[in-house]
Amino acid sequence: MDNNSNWKDDAEMRRQNEYRQYDYQSEMDPRQYGLLEERNIAMAVIFSVLTVGIYYIYWMNKVANTIKTMDSDYSGAAPETIFFFIVPFYSFYWVYTRGKRLAQAANGRWHYYKITDDSFIYVVVAVLLSSFIVIAIMQNDLNTFARDLRSAGSPPDATWQCGN
Repeated sequence: MDNNSNWKDDAEMRRQNEYRQYDYQSEMDPRQYGLLEERNIAMAVIFSVLTVGIYYIYWMNKVANTIKTMDSDYSGAAPETIFFFIVPFYSFYWVYTRGKRLAQAANGRWHYYKITDDSFIYVVVAVLLSSFIVIAIMQNDLNTFARDLRSAGSPPDATWQCGN
């Protein structure tokens, strides 16, 4: 007899894989197809260093837009990106609130429970090390989300274009 026969009845596994049963194709706005896009973190770091931080501004804005898009907010992230780099200590507030919003959107809207609310940890990392590392961690979560969402199904139109 197989020792894994009860695995399908595991409540935690059911909760972890609930996004697979979620019919996002019927609920997904075409503007949300950008959520299926993964970004290479190593290349983003290299480009950020090579461009003396200019790419980092672009990358942070893309992460902010993706988090807003997960929550069906299409207003854009330009103001918060500007505040992030100009207003002192706003970056700590931003990493805290966006960490919460990322987890809430993934868990609530997308039924994806693999992203946890690490907002307090994000603030500690931003204070002790850098918000640059927090953006990389958030990007890693978004990449995992995109990979898992794509594995749950494909978009309705195979020739979709990324709207971000």
